[in-house]
Amino acid sequence: MARVDDMSRDAQNRDAEVSDRLARIEGGIRLANWAMLTCITLATGLLGWEQMGSAVWRFLLSVTRFSS
Repeated sequence: MARVDDMSRDAQNRDAEVSDRLARIEGGIRLANWAMLTCITLATGLLGWEQMGSAVWRFLLSVTRFSS
């Protein structure tokens, strides 16, 4: 019976170790996903502001051409 208890204890230790490793991997994946989402959001926002700035600039140029 002691041998079965030892095997069970070893299996539980291995399970705990594997669970810890998987948790660390999952945490790394979450961090990578968060970083990628942040970069995509920033890039999209900057492109949007650039397009609006370009449109305002073209509008201002067209207004100044008509007033001259």
